[in-house]
Amino acid sequence: MKNILSYNELHLISEQLDGMLLKHIDWLSSLHKVIICKLSSGSLKMHHSNCDFGKWYYSVDNPFLNQNPDFLRLDVAHNNLHAIANQLIDQYENNKTPSKENYELFIDSEKTFFQLLHNFIDSVLATKNQFDYLTNIPNRSLITLMLKNEYSKFLRNMDSEYVIAFADIDNFKHVNDTYGHATGDSILEKVSTLFSNKIRTSDIVGRYGGEEFIFCFSQTSINDAVNILERIRSELQASPMSIDNSKNIKVTCSFGVSTFQANISLDESIKQADDALYIAKKNGRNRIIHKPYIFD
Repeated sequence: MKNILSYNELHLISEQLDGMLLKHIDWLSSLHKVIICKLSSGSLKMHHSNCDFGKWYYSVDNPFLNQNPDFLRLDVAHNNLHAIANQLIDQYENNKTPSKENYELFIDSEKTFFQLLHNFIDSVLATKNQFDYLTNIPNRSLITLMLKNEYSKFLRNMDSEYVIAFADIDNFKHVNDTYGHATGDSILEKVSTLFSNKIRTSDIVGRYGGEEFIFCFSQTSINDAVNILERIRSELQASPMSIDNSKNIKVTCSFGVSTFQANISLDESIKQADDALYIAKKNGRNRIIHKPYIFD
């Protein structure tokens, strides 16, 4: 999905950042000990881009992260921290006692960097919590924000088509009632994985609630979007899902499709897709209905 990182990627990044935070704390603790206890400075002096955090920071190439305001502020704060630390080390190695003002600048730069890093870690964790706990795709809160962003881009560039679609697993209550909620959860996981794997990197999909999912296809004609959804629908229909290696369950989905339009709101576009989904369910399920409504 476009720009956004997966739950697992965000989890890995939060763990990496925690590790780099601890390494910076150790590095700064060692620097304080060197100056106060008059120990050898060793390899404490380093350019900001050469520490573990600097190497990670300048390797990030994802707008979802490097357009984060706290991420951008970290560059200046991290650079400043290392620059002031290196000045203190230079003075120390030249047998000069750092001035009170320089040492206070160092303490302030330390506090600023750690506060920004903590803020950034918190924002990564907050984003991670906006992923559905079961399917690891965006939950309703996050997918709604993403849809608003796509709608804003559509309004700025109305010569491009944007398509929105609902998907609903057919007879899902029957699956839960017959096989149990653990099987229902497994079906949700498998369906969401199929959705994620079959859409393009420029498309997004999220869990809207229960057994209902929502897609957005940017800069895509309704025919092309319907073709993508038809491949998903056909594959679901043709491939019963194996549950616990003991039973196969046939799973199908119904889809309702609409487009962004300049004269209607995002909420209305979502409602049109939802209305189309209702018609698909009412007219036999396992089908795609779009505006203008076309029936098989």
